Amino acid sequence: DRNEILAAKNTANKILPVDHSVSLPIHRRPNSELTFSEREAKRAAKKLLRYRRRVRGLETRIRHARSRCDPATEVTAQKDLEDLRIAWNLEAGAGDGEGNGDTGQSRRNLASGLPGPIREMILGVYQSLFSERDARSGVGGDYCRERPLAITREEETERATELLRHMTKGTQKPHMFTPEALWGYARQKFVERAMLIATSLLRLRGDGDTGAPQPSSAVFRQKCFDKIVCGVPTACFIGCGPGNDLTGLFALLAHGPRPPGKDDTAAAVTVHMFDYSPGWGEILSCLDSALRPIAGPHLDVHVDHCDVSAPLSDPTNAAVASAVRHGAAFFSFSYILTETRETWGPFVSGLFEEVAAGTIFYFAEPTPWQLHLLIELLESSDVGADFVWLDSTINEPELQPLQGREG
Repeated sequence: DRNEILAAKNTANKILPVDHSVSLPIHRRPNSELTFSEREAKRAAKKLLRYRRRVRGLETRIRHARSRCDPATEVTAQKDLEDLRIAWNLEAGAGDGEGNGDTGQSRRNLASGLPGPIREMILGVYQSLFSERDARSGVGGDYCRERPLAITREEETERATELLRHMTKGTQKPHMFTPEALWGYARQKFVERAMLIATSLLRLRGDGDTGAPQPSSAVFRQKCFDKIVCGVPTACFIGCGPGNDLTGLFALLAHGPRPPGKDDTAAAVTVHMFDYSPGWGEILSCLDSALRPIAGPHLDVHVDHCDVSAPLSDPTNAAVASAVRHGAAFFSFSYILTETRETWGPFVSGLFEEVAAGTIFYFAEPTPWQLHLLIELLESSDVGADFVWLDSTINEPELQPLQGREG
């Protein structure tokens, strides 16, 4: 909630020095100080936030109507929600034609700090993912065989929301990871989570060669960014879910800025997707098919099991240990610390001890205290870390819904 976010911001300000030379983000500056393009970006961001608030409000109304057995209100709210989404999608699609510069799609592009090609690739993969699902359903894919024909998009959303509610408390059970819940999860989370990792990694970049001395933290961040975009030979995604972090990283590798002297050819990457639930396998298979026309031979994807609540040495984590031995250089943890509460310590400690020097870790969590616990674990371990950077999406309006676990 807002109090938690503000508390986290105040804590971060005590730990990290504030650079007052950096201008405020556009949504915190008056319009009189903004250029035309910045005003358009600000207007687009506010419109997107209003849309998301309306969606969340209608979804809450539907859940409440079901809990009190009020079918009339439920039907009305479902219709309003579907109409709202249709209107938004129609406006977003209106930008495909020429000569229409102020369209919904162009405003949504302005609303994100991501470069256009990265954002377009993420949206394209998302659309291809569900197109692949529909195509497989037509020929009797696993999801088609298991999914009752009467399941609607709203029911997928309801089951995904229920799963997320348990994830918030760390009370999720294997039987909750049904195909309907997982596809609903992907529909709600995929794009924003993919944009989150791409946005976060882009913020590692410095301001380029300005001739002025750079603080050591900025130099180290730039080195991390250069190492990532020049290609990490092996990347591991812990708690991979539907593969949103893989999509965000690959979009950055394909279209992100390169260091001087480096060509734009995407390096080959071996990817290990780890999750506790085998139910993600069908979605990850569809994702592999969606990425294949873009990635070609540059992407080699493997899907394996892991259990973050067990030590790295546990037999259930043999695939993770094998990836470490073979030189995995990048690890992504997506909301997994919150889902497993405080049982992740032995796994993460073991990982820190076994990886090679120079390995990069990315953690995305909606609750800041989990990240502070992680930093404390690093500081108390024998291995330590060369550099720790704690960032926040508080100044990224489009990513604000991700602050809540169900957002």
